[in-house]
Amino acid sequence: MYVDFPDAPATDTTEPYAAHLAPSAAWMRTAGYGRLRLSVTSLHRWIRMPADSTSYGFARGLTFEAHEKYVRDAIAAADPYTDFSRYDMVYIVPTRTAAAIPFSPTYLYDPATSGVAADGTRLKWAVTFGQDMWRWGHKVVAHETGHTFGLPDLYSFTGPTHQYAGGWDIMGDIAGAAPQFLGWHSWKLGWTRDRQVAGLAGRGHRTVRLTPVERPGGTKIAVLRTGETTAYVAESRRPVRNDRSACSTGVLIYRIDSATPTGEGPVRVMSANPSTTPPAGCTQLDLAAFQPGQTFTDPDTGVRIAVRAGGPAGMWSGSAAPEEDSDLRGSPGRSRAARPPRSARPGGRGPEQAVGVIGGPDSFWEHLPFVRSRPTTKQPPQHLTAPFRAEIAQKKPSLFGEYDTRRFFVCW
Repeated sequence: MYVDFPDAPATDTTEPYAAHLAPSAAWMRTAGYGRLRLSVTSLHRWIRMPADSTSYGFARGLTFEAHEKYVRDAIAAADPYTDFSRYDMVYIVPTRTAAAIPFSPTYLYDPATSGVAADGTRLKWAVTFGQDMWRWGHKVVAHETGHTFGLPDLYSFTGPTHQYAGGWDIMGDIAGAAPQFLGWHSWKLGWTRDRQVAGLAGRGHRTVRLTPVERPGGTKIAVLRTGETTAYVAESRRPVRNDRSACSTGVLIYRIDSATPTGEGPVRVMSANPSTTPPAGCTQLDLAAFQPGQTFTDPDTGVRIAVRAGGPAGMWSGSAAPEEDSDLRGSPGRSRAARPPRSARPGGRGPEQAVGVIGGPDSFWEHLPFVRSRPTTKQPPQHLTAPFRAEIAQKKPSLFGEYDTRRFFVCW
């Protein structure tokens, strides 16, 4: 829905705004391998907000309360013109004349408050776009919608903005050269299936083949756990589809820590080329992909990941292993009688479809309770409000149990 203000009336129609953001639906469908459908309904009229644009506190540092008031005012003003019970979330787009609404935060409800309601429905999620949407383009929709799914910011709140993940995920640099969601995020959201992931639950060695995360099918990520909340992930990246402008190609290796808050580096990309000068339009970390013959080693954990070869259609063969004296903190695997069906195991049908991890795949899922966003996780998303994080931790109905992230409906 499109809003203007007493101090910033609209001077144009809503159609150019809709056209500017509309490509996001196709972009996200591609990113989710067709398993996500973003169905958007536009309310093509200007909704006059009851207060001036300068009154909502965007310029002064937006608080949760001020942000919720902005959403509540917009919903109340638009309520005579639409049935909000039909929608999962709302996109609120301001007129270009509203310079006091400069950026695009995501609203996530606080279950401890009465929140925002209309037509018998509580509106739990909203994206309130700002003037930066004209700079970022339609991919700002994917970034902010990712927050409603529970994904963190991968850019840094302090220091160099893109020091952790560069342009490798839309949750980092929206204008990055390779914005396809990381395989880790795709797995959390259910777009990558469990059978497309292999993990290491103990010492050992394994050679695996990875298919590009930009395309559906095949093995997507190799996960090597290193602690209660930490792991290394390897995935294949190619300059196709959403990543067609990627600055480097090969195997991307990154460290995740589910206990690290948003904006503080919950995902940190390991660079294969830390001393290479990037070309124009790329950052140093955009050149991070590992090539055949290159090896990543973490001396603190003993993890070693070697890229052996690149294959047709972007398939990469590599191996991953902990050193013999490393401690993966794993527990013994389950008995044969307790094993899941082969189709449900990490690695699918055999080594060629199992990603970069070693030994004991049958016990892998017992060792990674922190990776899944649904139904709950040990480590709730850190960018959510404290009461909401507590709600998830207590395994009450949460954001992730409320709707299927493969399909949802939006009004803007």
